[in-house]
Amino acid sequence: MQDTKTKTYSYYLLLPYCGGETLETDEGEVMVITPESPLAKSMLSLRVGEEFEFQSKRSRTYKIDSLY
Repeated sequence: MQDTKTKTYSYYLLLPYCGGETLETDEGEVMVITPESPLAKSMLSLRVGEEFEFQSKRSRTYKIDSLY
């Protein structure tokens, strides 16, 4: 997904367990999240190209760039 303000990308892998783990890939760092995490709940029903707002330390708007 892409931060619409900074244009930076973050990569996540949705798994039923191991939330918070970080994986190193050829594409870069991937964070594992679980369906119960607030971030996953914010984007579970979204499609590529859709935007959503998520607040952790600060409110940000993100865009789903791709799904695999």
